[in-house]
Amino acid sequence: MTPALYTLLALAAPEAAPPTVPDPQARPVETIVVTASSLGDPSDAISQGVAVINRGEALQASISGGIGETLAGIPGVRSTFYGVNASRPIVRGLGEDRIRLVLNGLQGIDASTISPDHAPAIDGLDAEGIEVLKGPAALRYGGNAVGGVVNVVDGRLPTKLPEKPFAGEIFLAGSTAEDAGTAAFKLVGTKGAGVLRVDGFRREGQDYKIPGFSQTAALRAITRDDTEGTAFNTRGEIWALGGSVAHITDKTSLALATRRTKSNYGIPGEEAFIELSQTRYDFQASIKDLGFLDVLTFSITSGDYTHSEIEFDGAIGTVFTNEGYEGRLEARHRSIGALDGVFGLQFAANDFAAKGDEAFILPVTIETVGAFGVERFNQENWGAEVGARYEQRDYSGLAGS
Repeated sequence: MTPALYTLLALAAPEAAPPTVPDPQARPVETIVVTASSLGDPSDAISQGVAVINRGEALQASISGGIGETLAGIPGVRSTFYGVNASRPIVRGLGEDRIRLVLNGLQGIDASTISPDHAPAIDGLDAEGIEVLKGPAALRYGGNAVGGVVNVVDGRLPTKLPEKPFAGEIFLAGSTAEDAGTAAFKLVGTKGAGVLRVDGFRREGQDYKIPGFSQTAALRAITRDDTEGTAFNTRGEIWALGGSVAHITDKTSLALATRRTKSNYGIPGEEAFIELSQTRYDFQASIKDLGFLDVLTFSITSGDYTHSEIEFDGAIGTVFTNEGYEGRLEARHRSIGALDGVFGLQFAANDFAAKGDEAFILPVTIETVGAFGVERFNQENWGAEVGARYEQRDYSGLAGS
């Protein structure tokens, strides 16, 4: 077993800004950090480490790329790139397992941290909002998230009743760089305390258009690949369909959601492509106003993930599988003067395996238990935030413990 204790501390003070004259015609836009910071207003000093992308921005940025491409324009965030769908964020120069990519605060259950050409099963097209968190509060999600946390909030686990009894949305877009087409929809119905939601999306793109050859003259002499005008094997497609039911009152909320994702995309520079599929189930329950506690939330997810690397001749090279679950019990206490805080427990288990010609990783079962706390003291012109986490992991498999 591997126990570990992590602590992070942040101090911040906003820069002085010249006074501005309010525009009487301008409408104020409220930015709400749904899950990532969990503490206060993102306009304060400490929350400057939280970047929030709303649904409209996420849709526009996801037209021709995965979650990495969606976030690539945020300061301090870049993206890996292996075609239309296989992109993952790089935060402050760190990627793969140093970035925690979560959906509604819970792990993605895929194989994207193993290799940069493995696409995550989380995409920005079905997001209600995306939060990029850098700082001590990242310890809420895992001790290895030293680069930061990217939390995609898809809206399938609501805690508030929608304002309208029925709402619908359709999004259509295209991109000429890779002849990509994108479509997304969402339908939400409310009756009394009940909420029913159905949503989905699809994105498809061909090989990227480029000037000249896709390979150097030396490589063309070896591979005999004279592809010109396109980047070889960068095409891809992805679709997802999901739904949820919820029961919401003034003090409680219960929600159950499911999501099915499938993707097919090429690996640039190789004569192979990847077929990916995942089925995921999520449950969340929350209670408000419990004495000292402002909100107590329990959430859990389970997922079944598979992806196969397939050669152009149809031969299956390597198959990756990941089955697991993750749960969280989290409490936010009431403000004590200028002090706000959140603490909780997290547990997870994953059975990961790779079979085939390039199965360099032995099958392994990983069990994780962690406890965390984040406290923040915020003043008008300065603030401080400290986070601590104790985590223990147990690895077992063919290689031993």
